[in-house]
Amino acid sequence: MYVSLRITGEDRHSFLQGQLTQNIDRLSDAGTLPTAWCSPKGRVLLTGRLVGDADCIRLWIPAASVESAIRRLTMYRLRAKVDFEADEAFGARAFPAAAVTELLVTAGLPAPTGPLDTARAGDIALVSTGDDGTIRLWNATTYGLQQTITFGDEKAYQAVFDPSGEYLIACGQANDIRVFSVESGKRIRSLL
Repeated sequence: MYVSLRITGEDRHSFLQGQLTQNIDRLSDAGTLPTAWCSPKGRVLLTGRLVGDADCIRLWIPAASVESAIRRLTMYRLRAKVDFEADEAFGARAFPAAAVTELLVTAGLPAPTGPLDTARAGDIALVSTGDDGTIRLWNATTYGLQQTITFGDEKAYQAVFDPSGEYLIACGQANDIRVFSVESGKRIRSLL
């Protein structure tokens, strides 16, 4: 399970620039970036994924690491105007790539071609899931909400675009996988 660590405050960019292995200035262009946080000796303490939002930067990290990450980041805050909080309303689960690829191919959908393969659907490149059973598609340029898709009665844990950008594949609390049309927002099929 992954959780979004929400980083706010007017110094969030400069603070993270000095703490993480990623150039924070590239975040607006890329939409999402892999990153690591290292000890002063260069040992990797934490890996995650950065996502820019209008009022914050989100760092997606394993749920088990959230408390220690907040505690350690707070130690280095000093006078920087930056705050950290776990935003548990946004969560994601990871599944073995081979299992997901097999499900997609079986369903007749294109599978990722590489370990970091991502896709976009036009200007939509960011996806978030919520406790309310919705999936939100965000514009990667303006960070504005483009569309809300209803997953169902349960929480949607993870949602990703297929490589063509035509479909959104989402996994729910009961580990069921559903495929939605990005254009219409309607469910196409359930895989499990």
